[in-house]
Amino acid sequence: TSRPSMAPWSELPEDLLALVFARIFFPVDRARFQAVCRSWRSAAPAPARQLPWIVFPHRLLPQSHNDRAWHQLVSLPKTTTCIGSTDGWIAIDDRVGKMHRNYLLHNMFSGTTLSLPELDAAIGHVSKLFNIRKVLLRSTPDDVIALMTNHRSCPIILTRVGKGVWLPESYAAPLVSIIDVAFLGDRLYGVTKDEDLVFLDIAFNDSGVPMVTGGKCVIGEGFDYDDYGDHDTEDDDLTKMRKKDMVPQGFRYIIVDETMQHDIKTMWYLIESRGKLLMVRRQVVSPFEFTHMIEVFEADMSAAMWVPVEAGLEDQALFISRRFSKSVSAAFSTAIQKDAIYFADTEDVFDMRSQTVSAQGDDFDSYNACLRSGNSRQLMWVFPPELVA
Repeated sequence: TSRPSMAPWSELPEDLLALVFARIFFPVDRARFQAVCRSWRSAAPAPARQLPWIVFPHRLLPQSHNDRAWHQLVSLPKTTTCIGSTDGWIAIDDRVGKMHRNYLLHNMFSGTTLSLPELDAAIGHVSKLFNIRKVLLRSTPDDVIALMTNHRSCPIILTRVGKGVWLPESYAAPLVSIIDVAFLGDRLYGVTKDEDLVFLDIAFNDSGVPMVTGGKCVIGEGFDYDDYGDHDTEDDDLTKMRKKDMVPQGFRYIIVDETMQHDIKTMWYLIESRGKLLMVRRQVVSPFEFTHMIEVFEADMSAAMWVPVEAGLEDQALFISRRFSKSVSAAFSTAIQKDAIYFADTEDVFDMRSQTVSAQGDDFDSYNACLRSGNSRQLMWVFPPELVA
């Protein structure tokens, strides 16, 4: 006699799944539960008050507030630095010796750690001046990973685990001028200080290595991607990096008062939200580091222009940092204010509806104490599975 077939795990009743999930305590096990399939994930209720986590690059990876309590989650070894994040993944730079580095991806919620040996081989032996400014996963770690660096010969790098690494062949004006990047679907876009929006065409070679095969400016003055400068092999030597080889930081100063040393610093962020590409233009008063003005624009590629966003964010909230930014539905948590923009480097929250800036509140007192003790520009957001759309 034939044995009766079992119903698929994905068809278990939602009320039963919710009971199982309620009895899972550890974040790692909750992440594994939600990774089984869509129905299991939908059965896992979001916590009543849940915000993304803040990651400090060197000493601490503190958990986001929960009933006004903060906890030291991980203390990184002295040789390691968190250099980027995407959703629940963090990228780690492990310095081995004076000049050699190993690169890792670690999921803070599943506990999975992946080595990146191809990246180690390509840029593992570098000068102390060399830094990776952003690590962005297109979807999963098996897919395209884009990196931004501070070296003019390789301002953007593409890699794929187990396949290889793509480096620019020489200086390319549009790559050097890009100050932030974001994926919109399968496509990679970059923005410049002149607010040009650059599309970079990604293809795979016969070995499955992703590479930039061309590009165009979809908003702005335009450029010729193939207009390379003279190739200088000395400039490409990452072990002999000089200050003139460094890509400028992604902000611009306007001197307001030389006597008081009061400047306005303008920064730009590129972020995908509900299938649209947004640019956040932010002005910060320096050296006091408080937000002076926020403007949000949507890319209208058919009209080749930036359109001001004034009516809100369609009930989304934006979490912004230099290392990683994300749009999250405010419905995921009662702690998230809809049509608001949160910044990792300050306690500022910008309300799109009222056009006002406020503090994140008393819940963040411990966070602010940590913030003042470190380099705030290096802070980044990490998102638990229940906050990832």
